[in-house]
Amino acid sequence: MVSFIKSKGTSFINRPVGVARVDTGSIQASEQLARTGQNLANSYFAEATKKEQEKGRDYVAQLPVRDENGKLQFKPITGLSDVASATAEPLLRRKYGEALAVDMQQNIQKIRLKYKDKMNPDGFQDEARRYIGEYINTVKEQGGGDYTSFIQDGASKYIVQNYNDLALEKIDNERKISLVNSMKIIDESISDIESQMTNVPININDEDFKADFEFAETSIEMTIADIQDKISEGLSSSAALNATTKARNAPAIGLMKNVLRNKSAEEIAAIQNQYNLGSTNDVSNQNTIDYVNLIKQKFGDN
Repeated sequence: MVSFIKSKGTSFINRPVGVARVDTGSIQASEQLARTGQNLANSYFAEATKKEQEKGRDYVAQLPVRDENGKLQFKPITGLSDVASATAEPLLRRKYGEALAVDMQQNIQKIRLKYKDKMNPDGFQDEARRYIGEYINTVKEQGGGDYTSFIQDGASKYIVQNYNDLALEKIDNERKISLVNSMKIIDESISDIESQMTNVPININDEDFKADFEFAETSIEMTIADIQDKISEGLSSSAALNATTKARNAPAIGLMKNVLRNKSAEEIAAIQNQYNLGSTNDVSNQNTIDYVNLIKQKFGDN
């Protein structure tokens, strides 16, 4: 036997006998009510959880980590539900961690400043490590024993960073000192060459003059090569140019001082005219003329 159930409109659907029962509607309503109740329960639970999580966040936000003197104070979480505590705990650890990091950075930086001009990175490292040991004990006394590993790891990073910076500063300072000392030696060598040229015979055909002049030229070229090498060690290009110019001029200055020494004003003027104008009328002798011509030939109008 077949029963008929009327749907929307005027159409009918055939169903087998037994499919439609008098309690079908009540069962469906009951199931719908159960689902609605579960959804409401889930919604209330989610809302309650959210509120508890907010309590945990607010708790950490409002909890001071330092006392009135600025010292860290470590306090356990109290008065919160399990959900609120679970939310608060990692936030509180991060808050304490940030405070510890600030303390360590500031104090290690103070120690570094003590050693800035001492060029002693090892001394800094020893003092910084002693400070961290004392700091860990202080934090333990304040209730932060759980943060020992955090302090050790963070401190190691800060100490290494500052040690490397101080070591580089020391190397750079030593390099600068070495460069200054090297340039002093070079300057002394240039002065020695100039001085040597003030004592040569005023005769370019004299064997002593030839030997001394050749030695001076060779020494100057070696000195200029040394100056160029110092550029890679930090000597500025302008300083290198000035030193090179001084080196190239040293023999000429020495030779000119030599020929002008003990000369009268008239003779000095005559030599200056020869050098500047090429006039040899008033120069005392041929050796002097040849000597001055060599200076100009080798070192130019300047």
